[in-house]
Amino acid sequence: MEHFKIVKRTWLSQKPNPASFVITAFLVFLLSLATIFYLDGSFRADEWMPASAEAVLKNHQSWRLWTSLFAHGDLGHLLSNLLLFIPFSYFLSGYFGVLFFPLLGFAMGGLTNLLVLRQMPEQTLLIGASGVVYWMGAAWLTLFLLIERRESFRRRIGKVAIITVALFIPEAYKPEVSYLSHFIGFLLGVGAGFALYLIRGSTFRAAEVVEEEIPEEFPSESIVG
Repeated sequence: MEHFKIVKRTWLSQKPNPASFVITAFLVFLLSLATIFYLDGSFRADEWMPASAEAVLKNHQSWRLWTSLFAHGDLGHLLSNLLLFIPFSYFLSGYFGVLFFPLLGFAMGGLTNLLVLRQMPEQTLLIGASGVVYWMGAAWLTLFLLIERRESFRRRIGKVAIITVALFIPEAYKPEVSYLSHFIGFLLGVGAGFALYLIRGSTFRAAEVVEEEIPEEFPSESIVG
């Protein structure tokens, strides 16, 4: 009789590393404090934090690729990013370690800014962590798709598609928003998720608990007409 193998537990069934709470809280503190400094002009942060094509590409002030990630136009802008940043930071750092997030995540945020600035007017300022947030979301969804084998692949694809549309597809166009940052950040996040799985896939699969189940056999019955 054929046995069916069913995945009961995966890498994502365990609890995240408790340190992820501290990491996330610290990052939220940094983002909030830096935004306050930027908005208030403390330490002349409004001059050296934002990125522009002129400052980065012409004047070679490459640090702005990363300081701009911590600056936001107002508190509403900051809060809209933190709404997704907080849970994704907690899960990415908790399940995949600090090398993946925040280190790789913010490195990719700088790369995203560099690619976006090449397409922007020289004087236009680029600020905000949305590119990082989209990277985080894409990386998490990609890894969920690859690791969470307790559900069928079709079901996982459906969930990822629904979440992507709900969280990452804008409802209305806003001229002040860099949708290119969102798009590039998301693509880099998908690539990072696949790359991590290629590197650590054996570790993730080793955490799976698989059980064999035998389908119930129905006894044959005589039917009298």
